[in-house]
Amino acid sequence: MVTHYNCKGGGRSLERPFAVPPVMRLSLWLLLLTGYGAADVDWSQIPTPPVFYHVHNEPILYYTLDSKTITEAHLENLKERTLRCAARGNPPPRYEWRKDDKPFLLDMYQGRVAKVPGEGSFVFSKLTESDQGVYQCFAINDNGTALSEKVKLEHTWINRFEPLPPETVEVELGGSYSRNCTPPDSNPKPRVYWILKGNEEGVFDSINASHISSNEQVRLIV
Repeated sequence: MVTHYNCKGGGRSLERPFAVPPVMRLSLWLLLLTGYGAADVDWSQIPTPPVFYHVHNEPILYYTLDSKTITEAHLENLKERTLRCAARGNPPPRYEWRKDDKPFLLDMYQGRVAKVPGEGSFVFSKLTESDQGVYQCFAINDNGTALSEKVKLEHTWINRFEPLPPETVEVELGGSYSRNCTPPDSNPKPRVYWILKGNEEGVFDSINASHISSNEQVRLIV
């Protein structure tokens, strides 16, 4: 909105443009509305800044590399991640993404990024180690800019246990025994479970006995 005003002095008339800032522009709309009933207002014409309505992203999203061979269905889903960003505003906002505080141009990742129509959300696939980082969405229109929550993409991995030979431990009948477990390095921190090796090769059983338990320190207590 541009407003002109006249200034007369000394026989001269000056006309200069005056740009109304967005905050004042919204205030002018509110003043104009006081002279009309709510039923007469076309709310779709009122300028508003962007406001997000998408479901918040988790602070950290883990993914596995696309090149990794995976058979488990729940791990297969980790090969692609959805970063959500959707906002309302008048005029409708445009979207920009940043990664590690630098511009992240979605069009540069054709074949790996699928945009969600009408939103700033996108599905990231064929992920690599270099895709790790902190992502943030910006929704922008003439009345302001909204910043989404930050979401961190991290590659999930786990090393193998150090190979150790079988060990036989003798425990007196009615006695007790405990054993620690040092899990291998991983991201995120692993959940550790104890299992019983069956009589057949490659067969394992879960521990359901009431006299056997494990704790958060990954110690087995018998």
